[in-house]
Formats: sequence, C-alpha cells, structure tokens
Amino acid sequence: MITHISDIKLQTVSIEGVKQVYKDILSFPIKKETASFIQFEVTPYTTISFQEVYEPIAPAHFAFEIPYSKFHETAKWLKDSGLLIVKWQNGNVIGEENGLFNLYFKDGDGNLLEIIAHSYVKEDVLVPHSPLNILYVREIGLPVKSVPVFTEWLKSNLNMKRWKMGIFLTLL
Repeated sequence: MITHISDIKLQTVSIEGVKQVYKDILSFPIKKETASFIQFEVTPYTTISFQEVYEPIAPAHFAFEIPYSKFHETAKWLKDSGLLIVKWQNGNVIGEENGLFNLYFKDGDGNLLEIIAHSYVKEDVLVPHSPLNILYVREIGLPVKSVPVFTEWLKSNLNMKRWKMGIFLTLL
C-alpha cells in the first residue's frame, strides 16, 4: 500500500526557472543543488526534485492538500504571487464541490500544480508548511503513452484499484 510520497522527480528545461518559482515564490527550502539538479523540501517528509534536460519535457500534475480553514487565505496569496492561475471554463479560478475547494496554477515548465482542501481532513494532525500551508502531497498525475495499458500495469503490479473514471483517472 502507498502511504505517502517521499519524492517527486521531474525534468526541467531550466534550474534557474525552477528556483524562481519553488524557492523565490513558494519559499520551499533547497535541500540539495548541483549545476543540473535541484531538490526542494515541500514538507519534512516530502521533496520535489528537478533534473535539467535539453529535450522536450512532458508536464506533470500534482496536488497539495491544505487545511480547509486556510483555503481562501492561501488562494488569495497564490493569486497575488504572480504565478499563472488556471481558470475554469466559467471564468472562476476556485473549484468547489461537496466539501472541497481547489485551485490550479502552473510553474515555468508547464507543470499543473493544485491546492486542494477537503472538509473532512483533520487540521490538528500535521503542521502546514510554506506559504501554501501544505499538509501533504495528495495527488500525482503521470503523463503516459497509453492510459489503459498503464492502468492495467498499476492494477497488476501494485494491486491498485480504480476509484473513479473521469477526465482524469484516479487510482487508490
């Protein structure tokens, strides 16, 4: 069973561009850095690592769970940060449904980041980190050549089960 995500490993076309977003704006501390690699601490238990490459990259998606009570404060901070905020088709930037809020934004490599807050998540267990008030990494979207083939691989090799099918496939 997957209980947490310890490191998200991504590629970037610019270490300096990554530093501008993750260090300068999001205030993630640098844990390790070389000329072509950088790793940021998201929480004491999770890091995000970037390897610089000189080829096209496929953007990823990942979501940070934040406290429900701090969602609107964090969303305002993000809107004021200068990062690209993604709008829904109706023009709204905040999604809301059945006890959850979310907001999507992008980094310089086109990765789609999300803050998401669920009303049922207990807020007194983990300490929020960074100006984003991150409790933990909740979701990761993977760019794959074939979703059906990858889904079968996850089911057979990791014993994951399909939770729901929509625009995005979510597996538990």
